[in-house]
Amino acid sequence: LFRHEYSILFLFGEIISIDFFPEGTETLTAKLDDPYDHSYVGRVGVVEFIDSMDQIHGSWGGLALIPGEDDFIVIKRAAY
Repeated sequence: LFRHEYSILFLFGEIISIDFFPEGTETLTAKLDDPYDHSYVGRVGVVEFIDSMDQIHGSWGGLALIPGEDDFIVIKRAAY
């Protein structure tokens, strides 16, 4: 699907802990569960914060990534 040469640390699936996504983690959105807007697919962004519902917000746009619903790849995990 994507032909990027990234060092993939996390790919589609189960989340060990939301702490896996510290601020500054770089992600690639593979699928965002929004039937009206598919423009987020393929966007690369940086995690800015995680809200109280464990939704991941970042520089890829206005929608949050929802672990377990949306598919995304961690390109580079930020240090704690």
